[in-house]
Amino acid sequence: MGKVMEKILEAMDKDIIGIVQTIIFALQAGIFYFQLSAFKQQAGFMRDTVDQMEKAFKLASDEFISIHRPRIAVRHMRIDNDKIK
Repeated sequence: MGKVMEKILEAMDKDIIGIVQTIIFALQAGIFYFQLSAFKQQAGFMRDTVDQMEKAFKLASDEFISIHRPRIAVRHMRIDNDKIK
């Protein structure tokens, strides 16, 4: 009777270990899913931020060019005149 009980207890231990491992795996999968969804949300915010930065840079560069266009043109003309000489 003692050996049969030992075998039953060993089988139960294995089942309990399997159940615990399954629960741990399920928890890890859930955590991974939430991390993935948070990462997707963060990536969306980053994409929006990059788009806004790109628009701001374009506006700033257009404004800079519009302000300094005459100076830039004069410099190019000077370079061209130096090449001609």
